[in-house]
Amino acid sequence: MESLFFGREQNQKIEYKVSVSPKTFDRKRKDMTPLLTFFNNSEKSKLIKNLFKGNTMQFESFMNELNSKVNWQEAFMFIDAELVKRKVDLMSRFAKLLTNRVYQVYFPEDMSIGR
Repeated sequence: MESLFFGREQNQKIEYKVSVSPKTFDRKRKDMTPLLTFFNNSEKSKLIKNLFKGNTMQFESFMNELNSKVNWQEAFMFIDAELVKRKVDLMSRFAKLLTNRVYQVYFPEDMSIGR
């Protein structure tokens, strides 16, 4: 196992440490179904309202771009950058919902995450 460190400064310093094998971040999607289909209507509504300030078009555009990410590292970094840009608390339940659901697409055998 190797420790990867991600950190950022923006008004407040947010740091977190993830201990993973480098191969974990390179995990590719097996199921290329559009990511929007992995969220039910209630979850989509909550994400749009709480992360995208009610803007459905921005949410759908974000999800379409996220679909193009070929591995978990790209997807994770894209989600992280978007949430920071929107000044969303990365530990909020809605940020976790988004991240955990996308994680499950890359790691379907890990169904306990976010449940």
